[in-house]
Amino acid sequence: MEKISKTLICSILAVVLAVSVKMPMDTVSASSSNLLTNGNAEAGSLTGWTQTGQEKKWEATDGDNYGNTCVPHSGKYFFWPVNTHEETTLYQDVNASSYVGKTVTLSLWMAVWPQSPTDEAKASLIFLNSSGSEISSKTLSNATAEWKQFSVTETVPGGTSKIRVKLFGKNNNGVEDWYFDDVFLSVSGGSSSTVPAATEKSKVTKATASNVATIKVGNNSKVTAYVGDIYKLRSSISNVKWYSGKTSVATVTTDGVLSCLKKGTAKITGKVNGATKITFTLTCKDAKLIDGYNSYGVSNGAKLARLKAGKKLYIKSMDVYHWNGGKGKKPGTITIYKADSKYRIKSKIKTFKAIGTGNNTNWNITVNLTLPKGYYVIKTSSPKTWSYNSRSNNYGFIRCWCLK
Repeated sequence: MEKISKTLICSILAVVLAVSVKMPMDTVSASSSNLLTNGNAEAGSLTGWTQTGQEKKWEATDGDNYGNTCVPHSGKYFFWPVNTHEETTLYQDVNASSYVGKTVTLSLWMAVWPQSPTDEAKASLIFLNSSGSEISSKTLSNATAEWKQFSVTETVPGGTSKIRVKLFGKNNNGVEDWYFDDVFLSVSGGSSSTVPAATEKSKVTKATASNVATIKVGNNSKVTAYVGDIYKLRSSISNVKWYSGKTSVATVTTDGVLSCLKKGTAKITGKVNGATKITFTLTCKDAKLIDGYNSYGVSNGAKLARLKAGKKLYIKSMDVYHWNGGKGKKPGTITIYKADSKYRIKSKIKTFKAIGTGNNTNWNITVNLTLPKGYYVIKTSSPKTWSYNSRSNNYGFIRCWCLK
């Protein structure tokens, strides 16, 4: 899947919002310090690592420059072969002749881009002899669109001169979309240190035609989203009532509809019968609003909204307005269509189930789609209650958010 370019241009009613989930990081006791240099990517570069392949596009990145919804597992950066189209690897060798007979453990976190079919992120622990030939190896693999921790423990075989940690993957859909963070190689018998360990994680589920966008949260989770983002909260605990500690940054209804309002951080609390059961930190990042709403009186029965993308456009979130005399309308679906230059519909791109806010006068969807340069039409499932006025040229009210 191609990612958004560094320069984003939104025109007319075009919009974008980015949503990410950032996993928490805990620590557990380990037997030695990290044998790898810059295993957590926090140098902000490939220091200590070597990449292979013709394109050589590996980066230590936060993803923001490319509009990527993946964020680091911890810290500021993670490893990613950015939009590479060919086989490529990132590896690091560790001198290991003194480790023969000892136990080594490779631990790391891997994720892939949420698409179908997904790519596969892979990591190998390889034992090499003095001539560089492989003695033995073990490979780990992850094909899920969330950060997961993997580890393998092996005894260093006789004749080992170097231990190689190799990051790579299998491309099943477009470009290479494999992500790696907190890569940790330890050997038994050394000093005490820390490695990342699993804890309660957050997971984003994107909107479909039949399901709204959700975030599943656990205690002490960390969630990152963009201004304009609206999600339905889920947890493993029943009958939770939700509260925001900073409503100027984010609001949440007691039944769990979470809205990011402005850049900042807010503590979100879930209670059962008045007792706190879940708390998590929400970080709202800034986003540029492209606003097709206005404050003048509206009528029902808008014409289909139009969108012109002057360049490739990565849409992340979209709102449509159903004032309907203040009564709103039970949220239905919003569909994006490809059109010709006269805005005649050519084909359907995707349908999304909306979340309603403001007495269901505002419908929100997370989109997460790249639209090529061209013309598009937006429909809602309730055109009779879609708001418009002369200042919108009788087209339905629509607004979106763009990455800056």
